[in-house]
Amino acid sequence: MDYHTWGNEYLQEAEKLRRCILRRRQQLQTARREEIYKAGRELRMLMDMYTECIQTGCYLQHKEEPSDRDAEIANALRMIYNESDQTHG
Repeated sequence: MDYHTWGNEYLQEAEKLRRCILRRRQQLQTARREEIYKAGRELRMLMDMYTECIQTGCYLQHKEEPSDRDAEIANALRMIYNESDQTHG
């Protein structure tokens, strides 16, 4: 398997995690107070996993082009945090 394909697998997993994060945030809108603390921990874990998948996937895809990789990581992270602001606003 080449690095680009391997990187794609990580990015596909990141997309699955992103959708899961968005679903979980929607569920929090109707959660009871005692559920919110647990859900917050779960969301932080999912966000960490998402970040790791994005960073690893971009690194593998652009092993020879670090400046492109850094820009893609920044854009992906900005996207998930912007979605966070929209679901809470």
